[in-house]
Amino acid sequence: MLEPEDFSINVLKGIAGMEREELYNLVESFRVIFDLTPPQEFMLLEALGRIKMKASAMRSEPTLEELLDEVSQIEVRSQPEYETKAALLRKLYLISESSSVLSNEKLSLSSIDSPVAIELGNLKTDLGRNLYVHFFLKRVYDEFRLLKQYNMPELVIVLEEAERTIPNMGQERMTIAERVIAEMRKFGISVIVVAQSPRNISQYIIQNTGTKIVHQLGGSDDINPIKSFLGADQKTVQEVSNKIGRLRRGEFIAITERKSLYGRTAPTDFELDLGADETAQVVISALK
Repeated sequence: MLEPEDFSINVLKGIAGMEREELYNLVESFRVIFDLTPPQEFMLLEALGRIKMKASAMRSEPTLEELLDEVSQIEVRSQPEYETKAALLRKLYLISESSSVLSNEKLSLSSIDSPVAIELGNLKTDLGRNLYVHFFLKRVYDEFRLLKQYNMPELVIVLEEAERTIPNMGQERMTIAERVIAEMRKFGISVIVVAQSPRNISQYIIQNTGTKIVHQLGGSDDINPIKSFLGADQKTVQEVSNKIGRLRRGEFIAITERKSLYGRTAPTDFELDLGADETAQVVISALK
């Protein structure tokens, strides 16, 4: 289990060499995650444009702190502009406590040669977690896209508590993260998304998954998002929906592109020797 500091990301990395479309995509990422209004989006674009020019001239990699400073220096000429600036600064300030994870580039995919778990619980805000996951996926996608050949799958990414990192935001168009996940499979990357409820995660993500494994759900509000992905045969949709509604703890329905399968999970037997662990003995004694 590793902390995100071990795989920190500078979200503004490479801004000096970004083309106009890439800069717009960067603004789009912030717009979705921070729920920016059009005036806030335009002001952020202005600040990023200034940072891009400075980074190009100084051949440096700017950070979120510099972005915060750049926005604070923008001159305003009216009350609406002042309110736009203040609101944008508040949103950027919310992730300032996560700046060590989002400003210092340490991510190196080539050094990963075994399963790695990155614990995001220490990032204090959902905004920080969303931003990290968003740009982590983008980094992985960009690196694998440059490979000339790859195995299937070359890499498996598991997103736990996905409702906190790729939530259902009701967007009419796909976000950068959603587009990246949708295209990852053709570059040898498999993504496993785990969530408590399908209605709380991106519907674009659900739509682009090849296999959906559904365990016991809370009610019809959780079942309805699944129905739209069960095909056009209403009889089949109703049958599968009824089966999902009757699932008990440990049971599941696996839905593929061609059929649905029923199954039941079972714990794996194992032996755990705690004889030499003093802390474990204290816990065991307390439970007796």
